[in-house]
Amino acid sequence: MVPKFSIIILNYNGLEDLRNCLPSVMALDDPHHDVLVVDNGSTDDSCHFIRTCYPQVQIVRAKRNLGFAGGNNVGLKEAFRGGASYVALLNNDTRVEPSWLTGFREAFALDPVIGICGAKILDWEGTLVEFDGTIFYPANASGGYLDQPVESYQNSDKIREIAYACGGSMAISATCYGAIGDFDPSFYFYNEDIDLSLRAWISGFRVVINPRSVTYHRRGASVRRFHHSDFRDYYGLRNALTTALKNYELATFRCIYRDLIRIYLLSGKWLRLKGALFNLFILPRTFRKRRKVQRLRLRSDHDIFVRSSRPLPGAEE
Repeated sequence: MVPKFSIIILNYNGLEDLRNCLPSVMALDDPHHDVLVVDNGSTDDSCHFIRTCYPQVQIVRAKRNLGFAGGNNVGLKEAFRGGASYVALLNNDTRVEPSWLTGFREAFALDPVIGICGAKILDWEGTLVEFDGTIFYPANASGGYLDQPVESYQNSDKIREIAYACGGSMAISATCYGAIGDFDPSFYFYNEDIDLSLRAWISGFRVVINPRSVTYHRRGASVRRFHHSDFRDYYGLRNALTTALKNYELATFRCIYRDLIRIYLLSGKWLRLKGALFNLFILPRTFRKRRKVQRLRLRSDHDIFVRSSRPLPGAEE
């Protein structure tokens, strides 16, 4: 039997985005999948559009906006409860190449210890490589955009290990999900994917990217529609610090504490200080989560950082 994939598309008032996203998903060259849209309390005609134009797509409606983490958690539970072997997550402000899902399947077939696979993400026009897993900042457990012109991009097309997969286009196995659980819903927006990926690494799984899984992204379309830049900056910085506090070994903090002080306390930027103060306020809750993560530890932080971006044995050009 061919392992089943379920594709989860998270939507919040994204009717116009869905008009581009869903046709590309319907054109995938892998037939062994189903599609589920988690609607995060939309008030537009998104659900009517899906029912009318794509009746084969399942809709799960939340009563309110649960954020990226909460909404995707609803979909993950539904999909794995329905018997999926793997679940692919996709933002609604994207479109994908026909081989997108095939690339994920190819990666997972290499090694059963691969728990998460990410995609290469281009900008909407296909002129910039936004994400390929190479940008990760261990100093505060955060990621970033590569933004390299396609014509000068020379990174390998091999499947390779990375620190984290971008949650806007990634897949996770049922085995990995069963071991590490959901996205952390307290994050609401940003860094959930880094936290999830680090927990997978810590628990003995591999996180990889298959550059053959290509996604085109209209960057920030969903967030720009409803939130200003301060919202993005605050949640990104706040949740990056929470990710480090939850997941890093004490030995790692001995190496990065000066960077954390510089980033959060000496920058002179209120949003960074506010993020640090918030983490101080929730420290007891973070430490409870930290204990659960560290009990699962099978790999050191050093091993994780060193392994990311190495090609996998058996991955071909």
